[in-house]
Amino acid sequence: MESAQILRVGDRQGTVLPAWKTSGGKALLAELPAAQLTALLGGGGGRPPEGMTAAERRALVGELRLVRDRGYAENIEESESGVCAVGVCVRDQAGEPVAALSVSAPSVRYTQDRARLFVRELLTTIVRAQADIAADAASNAGIGSAR
Repeated sequence: MESAQILRVGDRQGTVLPAWKTSGGKALLAELPAAQLTALLGGGGGRPPEGMTAAERRALVGELRLVRDRGYAENIEESESGVCAVGVCVRDQAGEPVAALSVSAPSVRYTQDRARLFVRELLTTIVRAQADIAADAASNAGIGSAR
């Protein structure tokens, strides 16, 4: 959903960006088991993914620890100059990460107070999304057993 303000971040639906440069991507990467994350990022002596330096990989691994601890990820002008975002992981009924939701804003309006507000709103929205996921799973399970 786009803001009505003149200076805003537009809809990026269909845009593909490296996960490590987006708040939603980082929220999901932070949920990966250590071995899977190491394999994905070329750790243990392997080469980092294309477009990432070894120093960026080390910084990302540290940032992902912080994301796990605080429960949200930030993108401070990493995917695009002038754009900041926060992202939170969405889980299914088993607690497995299945998606991420994010809120972005122009960097001139992105403050830590605003980021905290965005995170609160995201967490409220995620509670509803996870309830919908659980309801869909229950509904689909009921369809299969009704025969």
